[in-house]
Amino acid sequence: MYSNMSSAGRQDYYTNYFRLDPSKEVEGLWNVLGYYVYGLKFVFEYYFKNLSSWSWYYPYYFAPLLTDLQFYLQAMVLGEQGLDKFDLGAPF
Repeated sequence: MYSNMSSAGRQDYYTNYFRLDPSKEVEGLWNVLGYYVYGLKFVFEYYFKNLSSWSWYYPYYFAPLLTDLQFYLQAMVLGEQGLDKFDLGAPF
């Protein structure tokens, strides 16, 4: 499967912290992973380029499991998923 974590442990993690069942709600899991990767892009651009957006935020409190992130990034490399540009917006 994905990692050394049992599938029950993985399911419990996503059920408790994201309120979704990763085996049944795959689109919801991909949404969480997409926001997390987008957040990594935001932090990179903030520190190494310039502020990318005034209004963007990570809508979850916890991070997804790295093993799931690995499969998401592999899908991005294969061209199944991409990252959009940030909308700069205005300060609050």
